Amino acid sequence: MKRVAIITSSDTGYRGEREDLSGPAIREIVEKNGYEVVSEDVLPDDRKMLSEMAISDPEGFAALVELAKSKIA
Repeated sequence: MKRVAIITSSDTGYRGEREDLSGPAIREIVEKNGYEVVSEDVLPDDRKMLSEMAISDPEGFAALVELAKSKIA
């Protein structure tokens, strides 16, 4: 099965000030298309943290979906 990781980049979502609706919506779409969602995370707009998460799985991903709510510094 193809593996996918979903990352939403949002400072307010990371702090719990806003509910992430886009991650669950993407999860539904990719699962309907035969992908296994191996992680779904909300991270702050931090380039280093996002990069580390993107390479964190030694088996790799068929797809990595990143949703940015604002400009990443």
